[in-house]
Amino acid sequence: MTGEISLAVFKKNRETLIIWRPGGERWSLPGGKARLGEGPREALFRELGEQFTDLRIHGSPVVLLHFESIIGKSQAITIFLTDVSDIVVPNPQEIADARWIDPLTAKHYQLSDEENEALNMLQELQGRSRCRPPKILD
Repeated sequence: MTGEISLAVFKKNRETLIIWRPGGERWSLPGGKARLGEGPREALFRELGEQFTDLRIHGSPVVLLHFESIIGKSQAITIFLTDVSDIVVPNPQEIADARWIDPLTAKHYQLSDEENEALNMLQELQGRSRCRPPKILD
């Protein structure tokens, strides 16, 4: 295993946050690489502390996905799901741009396969939790 990555799917209403890092090549979910001796949750909170000057998380992040990736190099990727408040202030030294998007439009932002899989799972979870209107019988 050459590295561990912790990413976050921030959920606000039915949208999620994606970021563009300075000098980056693509949009991504917030988070980053773990340091030596850090677990996935520790790495996530450290990375988020570096990437945002103000961020209010509701509750404890839960693991949405965890898998081993062997594309290019071997690494463990953990993607957490959490609700956040309306106040999310990116640190401009770490994040060049941030956007709230509908996960259905994620394909337009060229996220990684792992990030797209996490957003697909989020869509499935949201679809299951929606209340369906009652059927009216004549």
